[in-house]
Amino acid sequence: AALGPRAGRPTLAPLQDTMVPEARVELDAGLDLLRTSRAQTDLQRARQHFERAVELDAGYAAAHAALGNVLVLVSGLGMRPALEVLPLAGTSARRAVAIDPTLAAAWQALAHVQTHDWDWAAAEQSYRKALEFNPKSEAVLLDLALVYELEGKTEEAIQTYQRLLAVNA
Repeated sequence: AALGPRAGRPTLAPLQDTMVPEARVELDAGLDLLRTSRAQTDLQRARQHFERAVELDAGYAAAHAALGNVLVLVSGLGMRPALEVLPLAGTSARRAVAIDPTLAAAWQALAHVQTHDWDWAAAEQSYRKALEFNPKSEAVLLDLALVYELEGKTEEAIQTYQRLLAVNA
């Protein structure tokens, strides 16, 4: 659950990161949609769930991270123009990091935005930060390896792919 409230935790973990149960319900509903579908209507519904979670609890880092991630996905799939949604994704990701700098999903969201901004060095740093808090995240390891490839860091990419394989072993 790369987009989960805390990477590595089950989706229905006890409420530890929000005091607003309704916000957690909205976050989980959006995450459930993302686990099962990438259809345009489901991505839009997930976005609405995340936006509602942020409205219910503006200090909910996991909701901001999920919103940032889904906005990057919406842009990457060409559903909305990048110039429209990537700035919003960046704002959400930076808020998530500011609220909870130990949240792997927040750093992952920020790295996704930085990757789409073609800022490989910043994306690398953010993915590495995400791995500090969730060292076995397959999604982050894969994304970091790809960034290393884009940067021409072949040895680092190979080592990261090997680390990814070890997680799956």
